[in-house]
Amino acid sequence: MGIIKFFWQIIKPYKWWYLLMMQAPFVSAIYAFSSNYAIKMIVDVFTANNNLSFAEVGFPVFLYIGSVLVLETSWRVSQYSWMRSQPNIRAEIFSQVYCYIQGQSWTYFQNTASGSIVSKIKGIVDGYNNLWAGVHHKISENLLCCIACIVAFAFVRVEIFWFMILWSLCFLIVFYFTSKKIQSLSTKTANSKHFILGKIADNITNIFNIILFSSQKRELGDLTKSCYNDMAKNDSSQIKWEIIQNIAGTILYCLMLFSLFIFMIDLRIKNIVTTSDFVFVMTLAWYFIEKLWTFFINLAEFVRNLGDFKSSFSLLQVPQNNLDKSDAVELNILK
Repeated sequence: MGIIKFFWQIIKPYKWWYLLMMQAPFVSAIYAFSSNYAIKMIVDVFTANNNLSFAEVGFPVFLYIGSVLVLETSWRVSQYSWMRSQPNIRAEIFSQVYCYIQGQSWTYFQNTASGSIVSKIKGIVDGYNNLWAGVHHKISENLLCCIACIVAFAFVRVEIFWFMILWSLCFLIVFYFTSKKIQSLSTKTANSKHFILGKIADNITNIFNIILFSSQKRELGDLTKSCYNDMAKNDSSQIKWEIIQNIAGTILYCLMLFSLFIFMIDLRIKNIVTTSDFVFVMTLAWYFIEKLWTFFINLAEFVRNLGDFKSSFSLLQVPQNNLDKSDAVELNILK
């Protein structure tokens, strides 16, 4: 069973609630532009007139406050939609996964540790929670805000637009190559965890047999060996690549901000941009860089969660071979 097919059959009855949830990230992107543009308008008024009146700054102030109110309202609507859909979605995932597992033959349960099955069922539900939270208010919000910022730069100067596009591509290239390695290691680490949890669960279930017929030291030794030689080794490699990714991102972050300052100061000296344009671009650029950095951090977390989820979802990709017959009759138990 494919991941998309499995979740679509569960999500489909709640698709309108998902649509209401996803409007909030789009409104956040609009807020990124409107709030900063309101500040630019206020700066324009301040630099153009010595004798100010409230009427002259009324519209930009109204625009700023209105943007905040619309943003907060959209997120409250999103939260309400989350409340109406997500508890039912999680319950249905548990039900569907258990229904699928029931279709396996006795040989499957004989060859697969029960603890590993339970661990993967939990991993599917936790994986959905992490992935949807990542898409909803981590990845999509930050990505849409970055797009809105880049479009806003184009309205000031096309050169600034291409400048930010170039730096964004640098971030993307670094992230792409490091994330491929991180996802692979994340899947291996998750597989190791499921194996170890399955072994622990089976040992606890059969604890009396272990006490009577086996050596506790040998069982503990085998488990410890799996923990250190497999899980810990993959986990350590994953963390190392995450550190490499973060160091590279920090270097690009600082270089991007420094070069933008130099670029904007040069444009201002040549009178290509106004003071309000300078303030608008630098304020928006700081917001953009923060959102871009957060986007890549959250995307890295999403990739790790996706690796864990794929490991758990493999439970539903084992073909069923013990389905009920079409003419099966109910078993009547008489007291």
